[in-house]
Amino acid sequence: MDRSAESDTKNTEQDLYEIDKIVRRHGNYAWGIRKLQELDMSNEKVLNVMDSYVRNAELTGWDNVQPFFNILWQEISSAQKPDEK
Repeated sequence: MDRSAESDTKNTEQDLYEIDKIVRRHGNYAWGIRKLQELDMSNEKVLNVMDSYVRNAELTGWDNVQPFFNILWQEISSAQKPDEK
């Protein structure tokens, strides 16, 4: 991994940590989902946290995440599956 990619990964993980800290404190999963969309969706840690937020948002208030759910689930699914070409 080159220095640029390593730096990007560290920045993404720091942003992820900060977002997660806020979401856990306030329980606002819809906000967390929107913020995670701004990060690198190919990062496995981001996908795992996104999956957690989507599941928690479903349990705590489905109406809050309904607009995001289908789009995000497709992003998570496509990022976890290799291209079938």
